[in-house]
Amino acid sequence: MAEKKEREERSILFSEESNAVINFEESEIAEIDQQGETISHRVEGAFRVINRSTSDRLWDVYVELDEVSATTLPRDMIKIKEIEPGRTYKLDYLLKKEDISLALEELFIISEDYPNPSSIPMGEALPVEIHLGLKNLTPVKMVDVEVEKLLPGEISNLTTFGGEEDEEVNLEGGKLLWRLNEIGPGEIKILKMTGEIVLKEKDEVEMGRTNVSARAPEKISGVVVKDFGGLCKNMYVVEMSETDVPGTWQCQLTYRNPSDFSVKLERVEVLDAKTREIYLALENMEEVVPPKGVWKSDTWTVENQEKPAFLKNIQFRVIPSLSQEYSFRLTRRGLILKPAHLIYSKSADRKEIASYRPSRLTLTVDIKNGAS
Repeated sequence: MAEKKEREERSILFSEESNAVINFEESEIAEIDQQGETISHRVEGAFRVINRSTSDRLWDVYVELDEVSATTLPRDMIKIKEIEPGRTYKLDYLLKKEDISLALEELFIISEDYPNPSSIPMGEALPVEIHLGLKNLTPVKMVDVEVEKLLPGEISNLTTFGGEEDEEVNLEGGKLLWRLNEIGPGEIKILKMTGEIVLKEKDEVEMGRTNVSARAPEKISGVVVKDFGGLCKNMYVVEMSETDVPGTWQCQLTYRNPSDFSVKLERVEVLDAKTREIYLALENMEEVVPPKGVWKSDTWTVENQEKPAFLKNIQFRVIPSLSQEYSFRLTRRGLILKPAHLIYSKSADRKEIASYRPSRLTLTVDIKNGAS
């Protein structure tokens, strides 16, 4: 049995074969500081109706969307008079979203003796731990997740811990690359590294930015296509042939879909052109006719000495296909390490004093920060 290529979003039928495409493309770009506070955050999308046909146009297209409260998309029905072959109708929108979809936590631990990792002694080799954590805060599964962490040359002898079978961890040339196949809704992933750090210069050292990228095969806005309709070229005819009995006609309605779009027949009515007698009345149909496909009704018989003439009322609509995608990019600024290096000296106001006698001597101690 062939696999069905139609699916539904609520009550709307979609067909992968159709060249009338409803497309949602959403993207999220964010930047956070060393403490994880948001510097910038923008989530935007593009709604499109795409005519992928190279020869057939669409007309009288309408789209009704639901669950748009978290976006700037219109609540009213979107009406499009015509979409020529190869052309696209596009509507940009913004998403009202406070939380960053993929939360990134980063911990930098030196030792208990130095609780403030941003200020450490210079010239001393110290153990260091770096923890990276990701949490998916969306209701959709994130895939192709990639974390890139740049590390300064002052850190050496790194070893990574964590990372499951479906994850890939590479550490080479001062760059960590952590790849994850997927992160499910609400799921947390953690990676830990240990090594040594030595600050040899007095200048500040930046730990390096952390870049996260991911995508999802569906939108995160929750927008739903409530209704869709449109027209395309079509052909239908009542085929008839006189039987061996004179004046007896065998009749059948044939609907042909010569277009590049899938269509759904919803209502078919055939009446006698003179008497208005109803020969065929099909309501609430769900018959899908693929591109270049044909649908035939059951046959009926007409008794008439002359060749019958019919009135035909056909109601159909174009079935769209649905594509949706989401992309994510996050940058976290690197922690600034400040070397702690004290320079001190002492001096006296006299080079010599008498022995066995009380003498007044003034000592001066100078202490200064030799780091940057």
